[in-house]
Amino acid sequence: MIGNIFLIINAVSCFGIATRLMFFQKKEGQHRWAVSILAYIMITCASYIFFNIITGHYTESQPAEAIFNLIVMLALLRAKGNLAKIIPAT
Repeated sequence: MIGNIFLIINAVSCFGIATRLMFFQKKEGQHRWAVSILAYIMITCASYIFFNIITGHYTESQPAEAIFNLIVMLALLRAKGNLAKIIPAT
């Protein structure tokens, strides 16, 4: 039962990460290609995990993985989807 809770937390977190990064719009400032590529990789990985959980191919989630994804999602929500604010690239 407790494993299902972590699986649900992981699914919601991955969905939140993917959607927040997908709908981020940069209004001003310099465009950084490295951050864009990192965002694309994060969207792809988070979406992959989310869809595998939904389809039943991903049946077990470790607590550390679920908590890590939750922290990343909360950081992205706080930064309003701006990955450059979380990981400054020079």
